[in-house]
Amino acid sequence: LDAKAEVTKHLAPGMNVKVAFLPVNEKNVLTVPLSAVFEKDGVPVVAVKREGGTVEIAVRTGATDGKLIVVKSGLKEGDKVLTTQP
Repeated sequence: LDAKAEVTKHLAPGMNVKVAFLPVNEKNVLTVPLSAVFEKDGVPVVAVKREGGTVEIAVRTGATDGKLIVVKSGLKEGDKVLTTQP
């Protein structure tokens, strides 16, 4: 993909654009559906199913593609995450 050629087809001088680069080739990252992350007191939280019920866990998030979001800390592989707020 020639980004310069693609951009010049749609942008004119004086126009603005917001760009975000996502970690397309990162390996071994943990992701969850974006719908699974919600805020509680301004902190990103994920609800995880555990024995005896559901636990809300604070997480540190990273990049998103609008469907999935990278979870940098707070969860571990195999955690059963609710995809909606409890």
